[in-house]
Amino acid sequence: MSRLPRAAAALAVAALAACEADPPTRADGALAADLGLGKYAAVARCSPSAGAKEPGCPGASCVENAIGAPDGKLVDLGACPTVDLVFTGGTIVAQSGPPDLRLHLGSSAGLTRVEASLDGKSYVVIGFVAAKASDLPAGSKDSCAAQLSGGAASLSLSRCNSISKATFVRLTRDEQVVGGATLDAAEALSFAASR
Repeated sequence: MSRLPRAAAALAVAALAACEADPPTRADGALAADLGLGKYAAVARCSPSAGAKEPGCPGASCVENAIGAPDGKLVDLGACPTVDLVFTGGTIVAQSGPPDLRLHLGSSAGLTRVEASLDGKSYVVIGFVAAKASDLPAGSKDSCAAQLSGGAASLSLSRCNSISKATFVRLTRDEQVVGGATLDAAEALSFAASR
């Protein structure tokens, strides 16, 4: 079996399992005050890999590294293959044309599936962050590949599959593909602030 079909099968199985997880709550992750976070994820939860040496993925400050504006503090998806992010200050809104979400990365190794949800229960795949085009899952549309530029991956809520609004974003590393990205921050480019 070649790597691409195995990777696609793994993503399909992981997608089914991932959708059953409870969304993070304020008690699960680090919650900075909503003031000033606005278009950046404010709550994060890491689900460590079974082989992670340190609980909390990687270390006690893992969730703090994924929230707020880019600051150079990274979450390693090699140690934390599933990261759930919540935008508490508003909603990411789909727009036609430009990207709606930007992931600020330290590195973009391996393959990461990006999903979005409005309610934290039903997720839609909005794209993949792949270091190489050959790492993309077999059968995925060209529109599912994130646009990589200058240490960031840009995605749209409506290019790969369609969702009109999202407050939850889930990143899942494909463990069948070598390498893992590092995440600095998640930024809503098309954002409707809560009132």
